[in-house]
Amino acid sequence: TVTVAYLVFVLGGVYGLGFLGEDATGPWLHDLHQGRFAGGFSMLSMAFWHQLIWPVLWVALGIYTVHQWLPSQASADRQRATGWRVATALVATVAWFVLARTGVMPGVELFVWLALGYLLVDSVHQLNLYTARNRAERAITDGMIGLFTGWALIFAATNASVWLQALGVNLLWIPGPVWAVLTLVVVVWGTSMMSMTERGRISIALGLSWGLTAILVPRLIGSMPSVWVAIVAAMGLFMVLLATENRRYRINHAEHRAALGHEVDEF
Repeated sequence: TVTVAYLVFVLGGVYGLGFLGEDATGPWLHDLHQGRFAGGFSMLSMAFWHQLIWPVLWVALGIYTVHQWLPSQASADRQRATGWRVATALVATVAWFVLARTGVMPGVELFVWLALGYLLVDSVHQLNLYTARNRAERAITDGMIGLFTGWALIFAATNASVWLQALGVNLLWIPGPVWAVLTLVVVVWGTSMMSMTERGRISIALGLSWGLTAILVPRLIGSMPSVWVAIVAAMGLFMVLLATENRRYRINHAEHRAALGHEVDEF
């Protein structure tokens, strides 16, 4: 199931990004629907080059898909616990590409990403319950799912911002930059907490950081600038990486002390 979902994920991505060439609505995703997915559409819109994350995810999740077929993974509880969730998330991504590209049912894209984010966060939770047995599992299973999760969370926030901007909604008459800042704070805080689980999940932090960088640049030099949103995005990027590396350092330090027979803190 995961393998079939992965193949659909890649083919859907090739179609969704516009690699198949010209069609009735335009060649590239960020050119569609009067620039709805371009960097200057909303306060949390990303620069067009954010789409480079998709080929990276194709390779990363391809490695994960091949790894699950190895004999060592045949009886792995963590594969059984995450497989259906990851497969559903992969297919949901394709559904988003179709909705985004065709422009049908505007707003449904947001709910797709919220559901997708929930599935991936739950997958990370399952990985915490069934911890990796060796470095290969940690790097391939945890690392690849973590990268997808970090990206999904920040991209869900972007979709929410795009949806509200497209509808012209002004929630509580609070300025858009304020909502953008509050959203970034919540996403960065939640993702930081998740990236500090187990030994420190740096791939989650990297997935989030790519999205924050893609938000940061248009807020500085794009057609919809906001110094405050740019500052919070930059600080969030720094904080999530710092928090994750701090966790990794503490775990490594504790293991070193334990190897020497010294007392260690409870982690």
